[in-house]
Amino acid sequence: MISVGARSLVGEPGSQNRSRVASVGRRWLRQRWVEFALLFLSFAPVLCGVAVLASVWERHLLDQRFWPAYGFVVAFVACHLVLVAAGTRSSQLLLPLVACLAGIGMLLVTRLVPALAPRQLLWIVMGLSIATAVAIGPWETSLLSRFKYSVAAVGIVLVALTLVAGTDPNGSGDRLWLGLDGYVFQPSELLKVLLVVFLAGYLVDKRNELTQSR
Repeated sequence: MISVGARSLVGEPGSQNRSRVASVGRRWLRQRWVEFALLFLSFAPVLCGVAVLASVWERHLLDQRFWPAYGFVVAFVACHLVLVAAGTRSSQLLLPLVACLAGIGMLLVTRLVPALAPRQLLWIVMGLSIATAVAIGPWETSLLSRFKYSVAAVGIVLVALTLVAGTDPNGSGDRLWLGLDGYVFQPSELLKVLLVVFLAGYLVDKRNELTQSR
């Protein structure tokens, strides 16, 4: 009886070990080491591309043309540190995937039109700021579901505005941008995000009908 009572108070050695391992695993995941490692893999195309451009253009690696690319790396590392400090449990794959795609875009802009690279970095920082705020903020995801049709309508209206007030900053003949005071953006890019919000809310609302139809 005494041994049984003591075991009930102290706990089984095996269960203590398992709980200790589980707590260590949770702490490891909270530090987001997977995200940290994948981020540096996603930086490889940008940094390698900068090295190649420096060689082709016969420029130093610290040339001002490449500063936006380095700022891109700093921005994503800063975003990672904020997520670690906030202890968020969001997916550790999303940020590296975004970094990889955004890095390729930054590299292309740096190669084709270096003067637009700082502006590209500005958009990336703005997007990261919004994404970080959504990830760590006390937001109710049900709000997005509630206004899904409004979100989709806003995206469609923005794209339709290009037919009336579209600009062509590249001189390509396609008026696909909206701009103000020299800052331009493509509504079609914003529409992609808004459509994701709409589809997510729509599928949540209609999940019962969709599953019953099977």
